[in-house]
Amino acid sequence: MMRFAAFIGAGPIRMLAAVLVSAWVAGCAVNPATGDRSFVGFLPPEEEAAFGAENHPLILRKFGGAYDDPDLAAYLTQVGGNLVSVAERPDLIFTFTVLDSETVNAFAIPGGYVYVTRGLLALADNEAELASVLGHEIGHITALHGAQRVSRGMLAGLGAAILGAAIGQDAVTDMLGAGASALLQSYSREQELEADTLGIRYLSRAGYDPQASATLLAKLREESLLRAQLSGEGDPDRFDIFASHPRPIDRLQRAAALSAAGNGNIWRDRYLEQIDGLIYGNSPRQGFIRGRSFLHPVLGIGFTVPGGFVLQNRPENVRAVNQDRSAGLMFDSIRVRPDISADRYLSRMWAPSAKFLSFDRLRIGEREAATGLLEQRTPNGTADLRLLAIKDGPHRIYRFVFINRSRDRDRYSQAFRSTAFSFRTLSESDLAQLTPERIVIIKVKPGDTIDSLASQMPPGPLREQLFRVLNGLTDTPAPTAGTRLKIIR
Repeated sequence: MMRFAAFIGAGPIRMLAAVLVSAWVAGCAVNPATGDRSFVGFLPPEEEAAFGAENHPLILRKFGGAYDDPDLAAYLTQVGGNLVSVAERPDLIFTFTVLDSETVNAFAIPGGYVYVTRGLLALADNEAELASVLGHEIGHITALHGAQRVSRGMLAGLGAAILGAAIGQDAVTDMLGAGASALLQSYSREQELEADTLGIRYLSRAGYDPQASATLLAKLREESLLRAQLSGEGDPDRFDIFASHPRPIDRLQRAAALSAAGNGNIWRDRYLEQIDGLIYGNSPRQGFIRGRSFLHPVLGIGFTVPGGFVLQNRPENVRAVNQDRSAGLMFDSIRVRPDISADRYLSRMWAPSAKFLSFDRLRIGEREAATGLLEQRTPNGTADLRLLAIKDGPHRIYRFVFINRSRDRDRYSQAFRSTAFSFRTLSESDLAQLTPERIVIIKVKPGDTIDSLASQMPPGPLREQLFRVLNGLTDTPAPTAGTRLKIIR
């Protein structure tokens, strides 16, 4: 610090230190859940509700909107209310929302806004497990974790602005700005573990079995392992210093230790009744994956990827990769003015400064299109990027990006071409068959086996493992007759 101050002058450093220390001291508040003092200077408790109300519509737009089931929404609010009544923020009105997303996730933002995806509801097995998720997210709010995250990020940004202006170096501003962005991306590991502790506290106070926290975390870990097998993403227990949550195995072991002596209700039957008929996987407004085809009934379009490629339907785009992840594609759409043609969009707006190896105008069915081939240097060699823009109606352009190693150009050229020309308008018969898969609650009959029950679900890779994960049967040789279980139909 002494050498740094000598280089730029001591004045800016003293100014920065004075501003940051002043903001820190003035912005500390008592953490209602722990009694500790926390920095929330840019988002004090009295402003949390307004912050949450302002950002709630943005969350809904980003994560697929609210799931359309009033009875399920009321049930979620009831379970959340049980926990809020025993938490440390009686001044705050909480809002609980089921998000129309297949992703297994839950999160909260300041102001009492708690979100759970239908993907997580499908994975949970009883009301106590749902309550463990809600309790964890309520814990983040009662402990002011969101307010701390927002305030620390804004404080870091303020410091970066002052220091950058003082020394006139964009590199320093960029470096500190990146730090602020990373801080805003996730809770710290300590905050996640504290929210686990608070969640178990609220479970016990509300009369739920606190061991539900450990059983749900075990299911989350098994689901992560299954997802890693399907997508080739790797081991979810691998340590990563930048991970947004502690490793699943770490949280599982800690939750089991905290709740070992607990007892209480789990309310399994009434939970299963609530999720009977819940949409599983993609919904019509998100489009469906059917084998190697992506089909979107609302937009009325579809396409098929090459053999050996696995499709992934994400909120921001659709992706597909081959088995060794050496080639892939991305698909999305964008709105444009009526006068923007496919070739004009590609050459002047999408890649205005690109040096195309080739550029062609063509037609995909009844639609005008344009495609261009680029080479891009990467740390692992040169890659081909083939861009394809397809104009559909006056305002929409569909976009494909095909990616492969340049040395594999001949290998994938025809495969990507077949995908491009598979883009089509869905027929009435196509649309009639595009109904969402749903969770169905069944009762095990004498003689039923894991294999016979899993065979009732739609065909797909690792179907038996999926059935086991959905029902928490990873170590069970056979289900007990009379037990109610979840299948997908």
